[in-house]
Amino acid sequence: MIKRRTEIYRLTYIALYLAFLHIETYRKILLSKIRHTYLNPMSLSIQEKFCYLQIPKTPKTHQSKKLVLMDEFLVPQWVLVNSILAQSISDSSGSSIATFGFNPRSNFSNSLFNSFSANMHYTIQIKLTNFLQILRDVFNLVCTVKVNDQLKSLEIRNVRVGLDIYETILRTGIPTVQVGSQRFLRSATQGIVALNFYEWLIKTKGLSAVLLSHDSYIGIGLLGKVAHQHQVPVYHANPYEIISTRGNFEVYKRFLDYPNYFESLSDGLKKELLFRAENDINRRLSGEVGIGLPHQTMSAFSNSGDYIFNSKDNRKALIATHCFFDNPHAYDEMIFADFWEWLNFLAENTKDSSLEWFIKPHRDYLPGTLETLETLITKYPHLKILPSDTSFQYLKRNNFEVAFTCYGSIGHELPNLGIAVVNCAYNPHIAYNFNTHCTSKLDILSVLNELEESRIEIDLEGIYQFYAVHNYLMRPDDFFFPSMQKYQDDVKDPLNFDLCNEFVKSSWKKTVDRFRVVIDEYLAQPEPNSTVYFLTAGKIRHD
Repeated sequence: MIKRRTEIYRLTYIALYLAFLHIETYRKILLSKIRHTYLNPMSLSIQEKFCYLQIPKTPKTHQSKKLVLMDEFLVPQWVLVNSILAQSISDSSGSSIATFGFNPRSNFSNSLFNSFSANMHYTIQIKLTNFLQILRDVFNLVCTVKVNDQLKSLEIRNVRVGLDIYETILRTGIPTVQVGSQRFLRSATQGIVALNFYEWLIKTKGLSAVLLSHDSYIGIGLLGKVAHQHQVPVYHANPYEIISTRGNFEVYKRFLDYPNYFESLSDGLKKELLFRAENDINRRLSGEVGIGLPHQTMSAFSNSGDYIFNSKDNRKALIATHCFFDNPHAYDEMIFADFWEWLNFLAENTKDSSLEWFIKPHRDYLPGTLETLETLITKYPHLKILPSDTSFQYLKRNNFEVAFTCYGSIGHELPNLGIAVVNCAYNPHIAYNFNTHCTSKLDILSVLNELEESRIEIDLEGIYQFYAVHNYLMRPDDFFFPSMQKYQDDVKDPLNFDLCNEFVKSSWKKTVDRFRVVIDEYLAQPEPNSTVYFLTAGKIRHD
């Protein structure tokens, strides 16, 4: 009886939420139209500011009704790169350019995208023709998904919608999903609405290509998964690379080929890059900020640390946390549903360990992180939380011998300090032996058992090679700008369009002419990773 009432409550809640979504979306669209009409003079002024983004088109005898669809990611350098790519694909296919998102475009965004003829915007909404299908999909989801793993693995019409729903729920600021909660019901409903809307777009409008800033979450990444299923080309472009994908997580399969990429270089270039990598890693280990991590504002390697350990000589192990509210399946589908489940697994299986176990939050952890960790150690008191500013140098001096992570950068950092690293997920270091890589829960249990007997031996070979490939070959400084580093140094604020304009406007035509050659050659070749193709072929030129 209680189960029946619960199901009726959930289905009623979903029906009401669908009605709310439908009304709220159309309210936003109406307000957006009114705003754009009354603020038209201001819009034209903004559009004029960005008119240089418009590239002259090749005259066409036939205009396709298809779309080049891109998300509305308001980061200047991303818009610059993708404005050229979108116009190039549009020109060659005769397609129109449009954006999409859960909300209508703001006045600024509308003017910006209109400046390079992305004149249409599709707001994700409930199409009445799809309403019955949406109801069936949502009700089937609610009736079949009972635990987190079932949501993570959920497929609808061969599209892995469950992953994006799961990570979208985490994005709201909770460490794990509570199946059946109102938050779960809302996000699941939004995911189904988005899935059906993307399918409607492909069926009724037709897509020549999809340009995405991210490959996760229902508002962006889910379109890529739907596009893959319908054989629509998906491109991920930024100032360092263009990558086309034909399947989920394909962007990151290149990690396995890092050694091959390095071996394709000349002996002289290998030597140069290894020297540079060693220097950069040493700078990072000395506490210097921003080395290979431009977003970094604080170092985990400064000489800080005042935590008093019971004994300096006792064997110790570290669990380096990730952000609970970010996408845990960043590179591939993880063994665990989320980072909270991963931590609980490690905590449960180290209760009787002879080592002392500690948890270290990330330096720039988000609100809610410490409260979540406090909940964990209440259940598992053998774990201790270290201050987030405790340096790895300090841990080295206090006999920490191993660190567990899913896919953190400590994988190529801590081995240099004599601390072994165990990765519990697919990670950028996967092709090298300077870490231990676990691909199942049994692998992790095996490592934990071995730790009770002896330390993990560290093989440092390949660390500098990895760093060179990951940070230099995969992020070429001169792929789009003559120097991305100079752009960052001069512009400083990565979200400031006015500063970006000042930097690029005078040389934009030259940038477009050169980059269109890069795009044309890229689109004509089968290799989906532009970085590897252009570096090995020596195609990039800044005259």
